[in-house]
Amino acid sequence: MSCGDFLKKKIEIEAIMDGKADIFPRFSDEEYARRYAAVRREMAARGLDALIVVGDSGGRTANQANVYWLTNWLDPMVAYVIMTPTGGPWLLMSNPLYLHTALRAAYAADIRACTGINPGPEVAARLSDAGLSSGRIGIAGVRNVGRASMPSEHLEALKKALPQIEPPRVDLPGAMIKRELGPVTFQENMLIVVQPHVVTADGKRGLQAGGLVVIEKNGARALQKYPMQFVRVA
Repeated sequence: MSCGDFLKKKIEIEAIMDGKADIFPRFSDEEYARRYAAVRREMAARGLDALIVVGDSGGRTANQANVYWLTNWLDPMVAYVIMTPTGGPWLLMSNPLYLHTALRAAYAADIRACTGINPGPEVAARLSDAGLSSGRIGIAGVRNVGRASMPSEHLEALKKALPQIEPPRVDLPGAMIKRELGPVTFQENMLIVVQPHVVTADGKRGLQAGGLVVIEKNGARALQKYPMQFVRVA
C-alpha cells in the first residue's frame, strides 16, 4: 500500500469518527515523495539494502527530528522508521495507547505500535517481512546535534533475531535527513530558536548557547531581556 493510499484510508476512518479529517497538519504527497527520494539517494550512495531511522524523546524532542521529518509523527518515547530502496517508510511507534493518534497524524506506508518493551525483535520482523533476511543495514539516529545508534539492548535483540544480516552500522550523519530541508521561508510572528554549538578548534570541548527571536514585518526581534553576543577569543 502506498503512502497516499494509506493516508486516504486514514481519512475515511477519521471522517467516520468525528467528521474532522484534517486535524493534523502535514505536507503534501509530493513533498514527502521528494524527501523519500532524497533519503534513497543517500542509501544508494552507501550501498544500503535498508535504513533504520531512530528517534527518542530526549533532547526536548530534537532526537525525533529524522522520524518526524519522514513521517509527521513526534513520538513521546521511542520510534523507528524502516525504509528500503523500494519500500516504506514503515513506522513502528512506541505504545499501542498512542496508536489511534499516530494513525491520524502520521504519514507512512504502514503504522504499527510496539507490543513489547524491547522493539528490537519487531524491527527485525519488519525487515524480514520486507524480504531482508540478509544484507547491509544502515542506522540514522540523532542525539541533538550529533549522530547516534539504536539503544544497545534494541540493537542486540535485532542482531539476535536476524543473525545473518551484516551488523547495522551508523554510517549516515545523525542529522543528515533533517538538514536536507534546505532554505527556510520565514513568516511574520514565527518564533525561531538560534542555537549554535560552539566548540574549540580541536572539536573536543564545547557548549550550546542560544537565543529566541520573533520574525516581524521588517526583520527579527530578540526576545531575551539580557543581550547576547558571541565573542571570538584567540
